[in-house]
Amino acid sequence: MMKRKYGLRKLFKPNTIFHFSTSDALLSNVFEGNTTIKEILKHGDFGIGTMNCLDGEMIIVDGKPYTVRTDGKAYEVDDLERSPISVVTHFKKDYSFNICTPIKYSQLIEKINSLLSTQNIFYPIKIIGEFKYITTRSIAKQSKPFKLIEDLIKDAVKFNFTNIQGTVLGFKSPSFIERIGVPGYHFHFIDKERKVGGHLLDFEMVTGRIEYAIARDFHVKLEDSEIYDNIDLSESKNDLLQKIEKL
Repeated sequence: MMKRKYGLRKLFKPNTIFHFSTSDALLSNVFEGNTTIKEILKHGDFGIGTMNCLDGEMIIVDGKPYTVRTDGKAYEVDDLERSPISVVTHFKKDYSFNICTPIKYSQLIEKINSLLSTQNIFYPIKIIGEFKYITTRSIAKQSKPFKLIEDLIKDAVKFNFTNIQGTVLGFKSPSFIERIGVPGYHFHFIDKERKVGGHLLDFEMVTGRIEYAIARDFHVKLEDSEIYDNIDLSESKNDLLQKIEKL
């Protein structure tokens, strides 16, 4: 494992969002990217994504990157490892509120929605709390020839953690992002000890704190590879994306 200096110089103003590659490319089986974790961390200390060959659910929290594999465990990621897709920012909260009584995930989403001034911008969101239960998932690392992602997701491994503290983080994105990223809410989870986590499916929170920010600056870096240049991206993959996100 290479030594990493956390707290890289922030080159961009807080809450500027950087999206590396696109969801349509990933859904077209572009599972290998050329972007290193080191490059991603220059653009954000907060974010989510996956690793090359779908090697786990990536989460960047407090500037430290982890990937959660199909054993449910979180592994620190090396600077030189690469990712086919990620979305990151230098998070700085604009607003926050506390949860003092138990609340389910769907109820919390309704509450957050009621507080947002518009649905047409991005919101980085961090949820720090104690959870009665939290359900996550991960996909096994793939090897060539790659199966279609809609077939892989059927074999995703789900995890149910109970009475656990940790951080849920991700983004609320506008609907027009559908061919680049995930419209609506997209979260990953990691526990307080940074030992377990995954792609968020559901939870019930006992108590916690929600922090969110307004993000109007959005940048996309497209993949630079022969595979990407030659895939057919003429049709939207949004129906497939929505199906996968709900599984």
